[in-house]
Amino acid sequence: MAGEDCVAVLADVEGIRRRIYGWRETKERRGAAMPEGLWSAAVGLAQRYGVYRMARALGVDYGALKERAERAAGRDGDGTTFAGFVEVDVGELVGPVATPERHGRVEAVVELSRPDGARMVVRLTGEAQFDVVGLAAGFWRGGP
Repeated sequence: MAGEDCVAVLADVEGIRRRIYGWRETKERRGAAMPEGLWSAAVGLAQRYGVYRMARALGVDYGALKERAERAAGRDGDGTTFAGFVEVDVGELVGPVATPERHGRVEAVVELSRPDGARMVVRLTGEAQFDVVGLAAGFWRGGP
């Protein structure tokens, strides 16, 4: 990193570090949650310069900063990247659907899981017509 870049990084980090320490000195009770604006600033630095380095420099919990940085990047704790919405044409995915009477087998399986560990498996056979997207949306909302 060039000298000018180092100075800019140090200025960024020092500004946020001072804001965090200032908040800690003025907060009314121990255990109060750090304001979202401070977390957002810390996450921005962590995404640019690394979670471990920024957790140490800012004096914040590494695990909490890592989790927030991963969520902000659209990833789960295992590094899996999430897409907001993916439209899948099942016909293109599995080709023409054969009738179960002729082949007696499952043509496609859709497996869904939520961060809370809940799972749902949908088996598409023959020419069954139902709203898989609506079913998945209800599942991800956590509804019955």
